[in-house]
Amino acid sequence: MRNPSKRLCDCLRDWAFLALIVVFGGMAKGNAVSPFLFLFENTLKLSFYTAESGRYTLSLLPEGQAAWKTFVESEATHTHSFAWTDWKPDQEVAFRLTHLSESANGRFHTPRVALPVRALLYGDSRWGHAVHQSILSLAQTLEFDFFINLGDVVNTPDDRSEWAMFTESVRAVSGERPYQLVLGNHDWEIPEAEKTIPGYPVEGYYTFVLGKTRWIVLNTNERLSKSTDQGRFLLSELQKTKANREIPILITHHPIFSAGPHGEENVVKRLREFLLPYIREYRVPLVISGHDHAYQKIIVEDTLYLITAGGGAACYPQTYEPEGLVCYYPVHHCVLLSVEEQGIQGIAYDTEREVIDAFYFPHTALDPISPNH
Repeated sequence: MRNPSKRLCDCLRDWAFLALIVVFGGMAKGNAVSPFLFLFENTLKLSFYTAESGRYTLSLLPEGQAAWKTFVESEATHTHSFAWTDWKPDQEVAFRLTHLSESANGRFHTPRVALPVRALLYGDSRWGHAVHQSILSLAQTLEFDFFINLGDVVNTPDDRSEWAMFTESVRAVSGERPYQLVLGNHDWEIPEAEKTIPGYPVEGYYTFVLGKTRWIVLNTNERLSKSTDQGRFLLSELQKTKANREIPILITHHPIFSAGPHGEENVVKRLREFLLPYIREYRVPLVISGHDHAYQKIIVEDTLYLITAGGGAACYPQTYEPEGLVCYYPVHHCVLLSVEEQGIQGIAYDTEREVIDAFYFPHTALDPISPNH
């Protein structure tokens, strides 16, 4: 039998070139293109694919500045990833990607870092391309700082047409603001050779910081424990939130609590057992997940568990009645989220742009420090 990882690697390489022909085919001087923006820790990463392999130069010109900031690659490649560490928030930025006499250009906007920090959440699009497109169309009418896709962007990872469809679907929006991906069970094993695919975290887990918020993204396809690298990463990131007085937000593909048909599967039970002590100790006010295809809101102790998994795949009926369940809507949807200093606001929209839920959840993650502290 053919090695599945090798098969996926071959497929994604083919998919990359297919997407490149759409994005960069015959890159002519002055063409407008879109980067794929991605936040990693305090770094803003910009990724591009090109049909022609070469050493490319990226030049950036933030608004109000006279001099271009230039990044030069050290070797020829089809995939280009540039890390920008000294970016300033809430700026319009012009960019130019050049190779020999060819060039492409465009603009993007850096995210804000002041509270409230706003995100657009959805996940589990898989084969539901029409629904996915309707969500992206709705997103373009809303104001927010970045996307969070909760994973399962394809159904079959070795089907090049699915990856090409996803890439083409998000290309415009991922060039306007950061597009953060979570690794779902349908798309998580990206081979070493393909880890430059835009938005895919190299280790499968990562964090990004905007103002007083720290967003901790886990790869729940791999078992978590205190002795694993990911388990140690989680503890380290939570300790930073306490030391820096940040609002910790936990993001997973598999939920910790769910009223859907996956609510009592082993991976969910194991996550619950491992993560709940950390959530309690570090007073995590919000956990965002996908996987069980519905919109769910569950409140356990002082934490809001939000499941937004209606990005295109078929929705699931309610199966369980977990303690703290507030609502369960098996509809395609997205969520506009706003994290504020003392609370979290959310509005869930269906694909007809109707509001299916709106909430305000107060939290105590940033309680005033005692004078004797």
